[in-house]
Amino acid sequence: MITYLLLLVPTALHLWVDTTIKPTEINHARGAIMVTMAAFICSIVNVFVADVAYWQFVIYSLAVHLSLFDPLYNLFKKHKWNYHGDPLNPKRAFTDKLWAYVMPEAEILFRIIFLIVGWSFYYRLDWIIA
Repeated sequence: MITYLLLLVPTALHLWVDTTIKPTEINHARGAIMVTMAAFICSIVNVFVADVAYWQFVIYSLAVHLSLFDPLYNLFKKHKWNYHGDPLNPKRAFTDKLWAYVMPEAEILFRIIFLIVGWSFYYRLDWIIA
């Protein structure tokens, strides 16, 4: 049970930071570093409660973040679920620019695939290695 809470910590932290500061103050590089470091710290805690390598947890946690962050952020900001910012903004995140080339239906599919790949690294590494 604690593993599932730890998986959500990087996403919750990123949501908290990005929803409490002004949109003009959002620094995407700082956010990416923060999420990655939070995933690593949570993975160290997870090593003590689950028989899984830390890097498996990090991959799963980042997959959860990639799948859930944008829709949850848009929910809190009352945007459409697949809103990725002003397309003319040069400071937009790299991932937001990539989503501009993907249909909304395909975006859902990509997010599900991210979750499945992360889940596979965590629970079914033998499927990937074998």
